[in-house]
Amino acid sequence: MTPTSFPFLAHYLPVRQPWPLLALLLLLLTGQCLCAQGFAYIPSFNDAEVAVIDLSTNTVATTIAVENTPIGVAINEATNKIYLTHQTPNTVSVIDAATNTVEAVIAVGGAPTGIAVSETDNKVYVANQNDQTVSIIDASSNTVEATIAVGEGPFGVVASPDESRIYVTNQLGNTVSVIATATNSVTATIPVGIGPIGVVFHPTDGKAYVANFGSDDISVIDVGSDTVESTLLAGDGTYALVLNSLTNKLYATNSIGNTVSVIDLATSTLETSIAMPGGPVGMAIADDASSLYVVNYYGDEITVVDLLSNTATNTVDVGISPIALGDFVVGSPLVRVEDLQDTALQLYPNPTRGWVQVNGLSAERAIVLDQWGRTVRVFNQAGTRYDLSGLRAGVYFLWMEGADGQWRAVRVVKA
Repeated sequence: MTPTSFPFLAHYLPVRQPWPLLALLLLLLTGQCLCAQGFAYIPSFNDAEVAVIDLSTNTVATTIAVENTPIGVAINEATNKIYLTHQTPNTVSVIDAATNTVEAVIAVGGAPTGIAVSETDNKVYVANQNDQTVSIIDASSNTVEATIAVGEGPFGVVASPDESRIYVTNQLGNTVSVIATATNSVTATIPVGIGPIGVVFHPTDGKAYVANFGSDDISVIDVGSDTVESTLLAGDGTYALVLNSLTNKLYATNSIGNTVSVIDLATSTLETSIAMPGGPVGMAIADDASSLYVVNYYGDEITVVDLLSNTATNTVDVGISPIALGDFVVGSPLVRVEDLQDTALQLYPNPTRGWVQVNGLSAERAIVLDQWGRTVRVFNQAGTRYDLSGLRAGVYFLWMEGADGQWRAVRVVKA
């Protein structure tokens, strides 16, 4: 098998690593459910449309007419915008998620595929497969502000957790290009497996994972040194990756083998494989981590997988040849600040630009959620001080587990 034998090679740009136990905890404490809410935006490559799926009912709420050959998806929840790449017209569409209408179309390089958003500086990064470049879009003006040369056949794009670096998979060059966002320059080129497509960062362990379509495996990159430290076996035609950092499980679509691999990162072993209808490509996780949404190119449908049992529980029909390469789930704000605050704990400084100190509890471990219920930081050995530097400005919830096994929450404002 060669990397070019599959017509829709691309990647997954993940952002979400929430935790199902936390959803149950919030339900018990507040009476509110962090059930799968929000919407999924699924572009159909051969239909020139986007299906908008209501995740609370797993039904198509509406469809949006777009330009031809939509393939990559990225979401900026801070601005409520959806970005799509279109391979044939060489453009990026901007969708206003509030109205589900196309508000702008931006010309980029040849055959744009992968796409990622940096919410910190409101930039969009687009991999142009035919030009060996990455276009950088200023999303405030919807204009291309820079173009950077990368490797051969760029496909996948993802921003690091602190958005200081962009990783770009070069499918024909068998490499990953590292772009420093501060200088818009390539600082490293990392050799990986054959036909790299999907790429995802782990938010806490200093690793990045690259799906290699041609060699059916996953390269594990040490982000500190930008070198491959190990390789994980996956399935036939490894394509997209999704990471749940709290369960430490990595999910990989295998587009030739028609499966999703579940890999336990603690042991670097394949835990199980989940059968798919045909050509699984893009993939995303629900904000409450209860469900995995897998896009099936040949089946023209989305498979909903229950992550507690690793079984397919539902399907949603969409347009012809869906791909959805990227982060295609938009969450909804689900919890009220006043419901979560533990007034017995003292937190300072609050607002903070970096470190915070908690008085009243020395935690065994802790996690930080944004207002959509997404896990944005994990502290496995917590204590009383927490580093929130690198998070964008906004309201967060710091959940801490005490020695008694009870979880407590405080509100944190990141300046």
